[in-house]
Amino acid sequence: MGKAFIITLGFDSSVVLRAISKHGINSNDQIILITSTTPHPKAENAINETVKFIGKIEKNITVETLRVEEHDFTKTVRTIYNKIGNLKKRKREIIIDISGGPRIIGLASYVAAGLNGIHTVNITTETQSRNIALPVIVDPIEIQKPTPRQLELLKTLPARPSDIARKMHITRSAVSKMIKTLAKKGLIERKGKTITPNKKGELILKISQKPSIL
Repeated sequence: MGKAFIITLGFDSSVVLRAISKHGINSNDQIILITSTTPHPKAENAINETVKFIGKIEKNITVETLRVEEHDFTKTVRTIYNKIGNLKKRKREIIIDISGGPRIIGLASYVAAGLNGIHTVNITTETQSRNIALPVIVDPIEIQKPTPRQLELLKTLPARPSDIARKMHITRSAVSKMIKTLAKKGLIERKGKTITPNKKGELILKISQKPSIL
């Protein structure tokens, strides 16, 4: 099994040192550093420092850099969500620390953790430099995930109910029922007579698609 550290990294590698000091690290553990696709000399230096430090501790520990796009929140959440999901399949003990890096990446990691059923993430307070376990209150994706038929409806949006019925070859009554269910799940909204996915719906739609190879 072993542990998998998922750590949002900014310009300072100390966040990695604090994480492994608190939880310990072994030869079969793994470290994933999440950083922006936009390179910055200080961020690259922090990555190199981490790799060198970990190499001195144990050469068998792998350090991976996961680069995400800050400007595309839903894509970033999906990328991190997929990574966590892959680690869960490998029965890794997942430790997430969002103390470093851009706030948008930390927030995306928090959301991705919750959608994967991770109950806590770690964060260091800015005023007292205390590391605390932050409860994750985002519902797991299994609770909100649309059924295949509801997902098919989401993919037709934005559209009017009559257009949805025509595209899906179902009755208006069936469309109305699915719309009510998706509204209760908080995935859609009305703009006049048009049904459209809201931000949460767009996120769930992207996550529900087949994951790309990371």
